[in-house]
Amino acid sequence: MKNPPVAAQFALTIPELSRAIFAGDATAFEEFYRRYAPRVYGLLMVLTNARDELARDLLQVVMLRAARKFKPATNDDALWAWLAVIARNAFVDHIRSEERRQRREESASFQAAPASAGPSEELTAALEQALDQLDPDEQTLIRDFYFNDQSQAVIAANNETTVKALQSRLARIRRRLKEILTRTLEHEN
Repeated sequence: MKNPPVAAQFALTIPELSRAIFAGDATAFEEFYRRYAPRVYGLLMVLTNARDELARDLLQVVMLRAARKFKPATNDDALWAWLAVIARNAFVDHIRSEERRQRREESASFQAAPASAGPSEELTAALEQALDQLDPDEQTLIRDFYFNDQSQAVIAANNETTVKALQSRLARIRRRLKEILTRTLEHEN
């Protein structure tokens, strides 16, 4: 048996549903959730590169934000556009939060390291030589992230790639730098 059309599956029209939710009707919100949660989840799966657990967590965030700040809508397109903005903002907030957490962890591990007067001139020179051995685009990525303090999201957007792809590329570049530095410093000693 075929599924009934979407409009026939639900009792309320979008304007009716919208007004009822705005008035605080829990039953109307349940209907809203049944209508839009699968669609929002689909968008979040795209944004999170199919990370199911993260998409589910963000779905809850989106629906809570929608419940708290519900705006009456006159049609499905307007309501969906509003929900899509909330979903994208929740995803961006998550990315920023992760970046802040990573920076705090890196900062904490850096602060836990024994204090010194800073890198030696020999180490600084070796690092500059190692950077010079990288491809120009790799040098730019390293300098943007570590020296110019640009976020991974910004760098990824500028390079038309995903944050995950950028993280992988930075990890490969760091491994190359480590190999180059190790060879350089062992050769000098």
